[in-house]
Parts: sequence; C-alpha cells; structure tokens
Amino acid sequence: MTGTPAREVVHRTCANPVQPVHPRVRVLGSVEAVIDGAVYPLRPMARRLLAVLAAARGNVVRAEQVADLLWPEGSPASATKTLQTHVVHLRRALGNTSVVYRAAGYALAIDSVCLDAAELERRLSMAEEFVRSKRFEQALIEAQCAAALVRGVPFDEFATEEFAQAETARLTELASRSIELAADCAIRVGRAATVVSALERMVREQPLRESAWASLILVLVSSGRPSDAIRAGERAREVLWRELGAKPGRDLTEAITSIHHHESEAVASRPGAGWRNEIPFRNVSTVIRQRLDENDFSFTEPERTEFCQLRSVSPAGFTWGGRRWPSFHCEGGRNRRTI
Repeated sequence: MTGTPAREVVHRTCANPVQPVHPRVRVLGSVEAVIDGAVYPLRPMARRLLAVLAAARGNVVRAEQVADLLWPEGSPASATKTLQTHVVHLRRALGNTSVVYRAAGYALAIDSVCLDAAELERRLSMAEEFVRSKRFEQALIEAQCAAALVRGVPFDEFATEEFAQAETARLTELASRSIELAADCAIRVGRAATVVSALERMVREQPLRESAWASLILVLVSSGRPSDAIRAGERAREVLWRELGAKPGRDLTEAITSIHHHESEAVASRPGAGWRNEIPFRNVSTVIRQRLDENDFSFTEPERTEFCQLRSVSPAGFTWGGRRWPSFHCEGGRNRRTI
C-alpha cells in the first residue's frame, strides 16, 4: 500500500465517548506518540526505538538486538548508556510503565499505551463477528472505523527496514481486509456508494490485488454505475495480463459477470424491453449488444468470433430491439445473414 490509504465516511461512534487516559502510539502511517491529542516531539533515535518496540508487538527485544537495530552500521562504545537515555526519553513521553525491562531486554507495554495497530485488529475482529451474526450495519461501522485508523504506509520511513517488514505487511493486509469487508457490508445495507472512493484508491495502490478489483466492481454495480464497473473490469484484466500474464481468478471473474447480470435485470424490467430469454444477456459482451442495437456488423475478428457463437446459443434466431432476428450463420447460408 503506497500513498495515503483508503479511508471513507466514518460513523461518529468511531470516536471514543471520552478521551483515553493513556497516551497513543501510532504506527499506521508515520511513527508517532500522541499526548492529549497532540503529537509529542520525539527525538529521532527515540522514534526509531519506538518503531522497533512497536513492531515487536509487546514482545521483549533483547538489549543487544535493540542496539544493533538502532545503529545498523555499528554500535558506539557507549551504546548501552545511550540506549538507556532513549528509553528514559520514551518513558517521559509515554509514562513510566510504557517501556518495561525484563529478561535482559525491552518491551512496549501494550496495556499502558493505546496502540493503533492493536485497535485496528480489535475493530476488524469485531466487524467479522458482527458479520457472522448477520448484523451488517454494526459490521460496516466497525470496518470503516478500522480503515479510518490508517494514515499511510504502516511504519512509514521504517517500513522497509528488516525489523518492520513483516509487521508492515501484516498491518497492510489487515487494513485492506477492513476496506473490503466494509464494501461487502455496505452493499448489503444499501450504502455501496460510501465506499467507492476507498476502493478506487486501493486499486491504485495495490493494482494486483484481485479482491480489491472485485469489491470495486461490485460496489459500482450496486451504486447504479454499470458503465464504470465495466471499465474497472477492463482495467483489472489489462493490469493482470500486463504485469503477470494472467487472467482474472474466480472471484474477480464472478464480479465481472455480475455486471451483465445486473444489466440484464435492469433492461428486462423496462417496459417494452426488446430482448427476451433466447440469448442469456450475460453471455453477450457490451460491444456485441451495441452492434445489434445499431445494426452495425463491422466486427473486429474477436468480435466476429464471439458473434458467431450466438448461433450455438440460439440456432433458431432471437429477439432484440423489438424485432425478430434470423439465425446468423458464419459461413453463409440461404435465408441467413452472413458475416
């Protein structure tokens, strides 16, 4: 995930009813200590120490390893004393119990600080529990609250460092899942439009994530924007083929197919709809449907191949545009249109 991650309309219940008494540590973006709502001006090495301890998720990091991570090019002779100075600086900012020393190492006391990564996990877990109990409104709120916590690439400038790589990848996946879960719930409760921009941002940031493309297509369809959904499907196919030489997987293919199902239902519900049931609407591409409507048969070779396949679907002819069309025959034939 690069750039500013996707955040959407967040329900007011995301905010805690009272301000937390504990300081906040934020790693879902730049690494920060927040005291009374304001970012505390940590020293550069103290920020790096905070990133190291937060990436360990409350586990003890041995003092020697901490020193190696703080000074990757070689620890100074005074490393032990200097490390203790940085720990004191962190404790001054976050509280005396925020960084503990045990088993010859240091750990961030998760119970003493409000870590946004832990809140992301908690919110997402609650959203998934609400989905299992079919409480989709509440699930949508929690999923959107989880997504709203993310301010950028987790750990920001430390994201590519060895100590933060695994945790950055894990948190990025959790953030993406929260957006996709919000999309699914928004569709179920009739608020798909509220998550469109979040998903559009996600596919820009993670263009090879098929589940993000599938979610985007589904919310566009549910928002009454089938043309945009078609374009999104075409973009997804193009990116996957160009970057991976691969076709869409099952979930993305089903999402693309849903566009035609939706259009089929919409057209069938219109008074005087021209086509009926002889050709499954979902089996006819947008280009071919337009050709039929305009009586235009200047097909490209791939379009011609697809159009010829209609004969096997409806050999006796079909209805379209309010009139009966004869069967089409690719090789020619008496009383049949030849293309």
